[in-house]
Amino acid sequence: MRSADTDAFFASYRIEAAPRHGDGFSLKNFALRNTAWSISDMISDRNAEHGEREGFQAPMRADTPVAAEQLILEDNAAFTTETKAIARLFGADLAGVAEFDPRWHYTERVDVRTFSPTTNELPDGLTHVLVLRHAIDTELVDTYPSALAGAATGLEYSHEAAIPTSSHSRPAHCAAWRIGSCNVPAQAHV
Repeated sequence: MRSADTDAFFASYRIEAAPRHGDGFSLKNFALRNTAWSISDMISDRNAEHGEREGFQAPMRADTPVAAEQLILEDNAAFTTETKAIARLFGADLAGVAEFDPRWHYTERVDVRTFSPTTNELPDGLTHVLVLRHAIDTELVDTYPSALAGAATGLEYSHEAAIPTSSHSRPAHCAAWRIGSCNVPAQAHV
């Protein structure tokens, strides 16, 4: 539900901090929170002109072509184990694989240009999902509801984007990129 309060909340992340007296609400706290989100924001804004917030409400797009030849999966269990290991190599604390369940898929996403609903389609042939976990700094989490606490989540979203971005090493993106590079249907979301 969009309201003046929700608009103000999101504006404080990108446009105008609202420092005030009290622990966790200083200008330095807002600056840390916004800095923690900065790498994630750079990635998620890549296709804003197309109405997409990549990795959040829209899938992450591959920025390099995939292989023309599709990998023949001879051992699904070995490929799954290998993919989870690669996700951990690129920074995920835990990685798991499950069969795709359409109940967990949003059929619509928001077009960030107009804030109107649009379809959220998945590639044909998608049968499984890779779920990643990142530990969040508990000392920052303990400061909720302060501005400082927002740095905890921002750090982990940016962590995924910054290991380093130029090498496709966002764990979700890397795992999907590796699978997609084998010409097997894959799509990354954060």
